[in-house]
Amino acid sequence: MRPASAQPPASAQILLTVPASEMQNGGQPYTMPISITNVSQLGAVTLTITYDPKILKAVSASAHPWMSQGGVTPTFVPKIDAVNGRIDIAIMRPGTVPGASGTGMLAAVVFQGVGAGSSKITITGTALTPESKPITLTVPPPGTIVVK
Repeated sequence: MRPASAQPPASAQILLTVPASEMQNGGQPYTMPISITNVSQLGAVTLTITYDPKILKAVSASAHPWMSQGGVTPTFVPKIDAVNGRIDIAIMRPGTVPGASGTGMLAAVVFQGVGAGSSKITITGTALTPESKPITLTVPPPGTIVVK
């Protein structure tokens, strides 16, 4: 058996779940899950989500336990730029442990409708193994959230 560091990094896919129905202006917030599939040895991931701040307000960003595989405590650093409609999320496992593998939820972002209209939700990102080798990430096309 080869050591994990000798395996070539696999391609992984980011999944973003936008609401299937319209949101109400000033109504209930929507929690948008962000998942990853088909990843091997994920040591760190950085994601950038953009949206129209005239239509949506990012209320919060939270980590989910998938990156805690093996009982480690990852670092989770969210930054919400409400003026420009941008959320930056960085999640890193300690450098001395193997990376997370498989499929799971990375984080969730909570949005509130603040203006009538539609907003594209775009996500980009990068991923690295614990040895800082790049992992190819496939991201979904932009989604749309409609606020009435």
